[in-house]
Amino acid sequence: MDYNHLNVALLTNFQEFNPGYSLTGIVLDQASMLLRHGHTVHILVSTHFNDKYNDYLMKRIPLEQRDRLHVDKIVTFGHLIDYDTSIKWTLEHKVLSCDLADVLVQYFRDHNIQIAFTHDWIFTGWNLPYAGAVRFASHLMPNVAWLHWVHSVPSVARDWWKMSFYGPQHKIVFPNITDSRRVAEQFQTSTANVFVIPHIKDPRHWFDFSHETNAIIDKYPKLMSAEIVQVYPASTDRLEAKGLDKLITIFSILKRRGVSVCLLIANQWATGKGRPETLEKYHKLAITSGLQEDEFGFTSEIKPEYVTGISSQVLRNLMLLGTLFIFPTSEESFGLVGPEAALCGNMIVTNESLDMMREVFDNRGYPFPFGSFHNQFEPHQGWDKYLENVSFVIMSKYINDASLRARVLCRQRYNMDALYNNRYAPSMMNILATAESCQQLIPEIENKLRSEMQSFRDQYNQNKKKAVQSSSGKILNLKNMDKKEIKK
Repeated sequence: MDYNHLNVALLTNFQEFNPGYSLTGIVLDQASMLLRHGHTVHILVSTHFNDKYNDYLMKRIPLEQRDRLHVDKIVTFGHLIDYDTSIKWTLEHKVLSCDLADVLVQYFRDHNIQIAFTHDWIFTGWNLPYAGAVRFASHLMPNVAWLHWVHSVPSVARDWWKMSFYGPQHKIVFPNITDSRRVAEQFQTSTANVFVIPHIKDPRHWFDFSHETNAIIDKYPKLMSAEIVQVYPASTDRLEAKGLDKLITIFSILKRRGVSVCLLIANQWATGKGRPETLEKYHKLAITSGLQEDEFGFTSEIKPEYVTGISSQVLRNLMLLGTLFIFPTSEESFGLVGPEAALCGNMIVTNESLDMMREVFDNRGYPFPFGSFHNQFEPHQGWDKYLENVSFVIMSKYINDASLRARVLCRQRYNMDALYNNRYAPSMMNILATAESCQQLIPEIENKLRSEMQSFRDQYNQNKKKAVQSSSGKILNLKNMDKKEIKK
């Protein structure tokens, strides 16, 4: 089995991809993540599904990944009720379970599905018929792995909450460790059968980043994973006036203190003859200071068309990933990029030597003198020692900003790459290994299961036939009564 290129089914009974429904976002985030990491994704939806909100899905998926995405309307529709016990499970819904099980078995075999995700199918009373379908289908396909998301903390126990009904190739998934033991207890299993996988909340989707922005993040993945990130817009012919050398030095000091960093210069108008030489100067400074290629760079070097700058949308997207905005510029009339960074939630460090900056920020932010064209500044201890002290103060301010650190933690921990590598991939490999080791389907077991399924259908058809006969009898009696009335 090629674990890097799996066929994954996401089982839902969605009738549309309604963006107002939180579970829609959860499922589509999973689909996007799995596609991004090389898998083929089959989103299975209701036979009554409509395409009204399909754009909500497709705008998340790059063109080059769409041939590995399939949305198939095969999940049997039913008029559901909220069961509180399986004793009340109607014959009609048992037949729905049997019909859907047959559909799933055929579909999984036709598409070589190796692992299936469900959402609340084995949990909510509304989905009891779908839980039954999973139970029947998985016994007929013992080598398929199943991960079942439970999205709420189970309270009053239900009599179908028992993992032994399903088999070892099934695991529950819950989004937090705190309540995972309670989930295990309610499903009469051990915590070893409850995998903890937080929900995906990726800035690329949440902020609706453009594909162009996402390509830059792929080039500099530390924009997503580093603790301290700065995106610094600057004209290439004014890098010295923008204080880029000081900025590089501060970031290298932060890195030496054990902080992961990423500094991306969104440069524009890089058209002069001296451009390559100018950029090379700062590349050399970054390297000698200890910054690696994935921790420092210029957007003008990513694509030829970026030589004249990236769009305001892409710049805004990238700034939303920022943590810190140090603004050591020595020449500015207003400095648009400062307020832009502040609006994107960055911690602002201003140049106290530039008088207008006090006005623009109304003495907010964290000011440090960096020198300017009308306020010369030369630190008595030398620039290296001074910038080291500045770095320590910035780090202290950052550590004590609980709101900012929460924002950074969510960017680092809940993006789709971090969750795939740290939670999804290990969980998928675990359950796939279990499924591979399961015994092949034994004919006697298959015959027994299919006999049980057929008995449900037979009972249902008999009841239906009796109901029709009874109804016909009543109609006949009514007609006879009418004739008698007419004779009178």
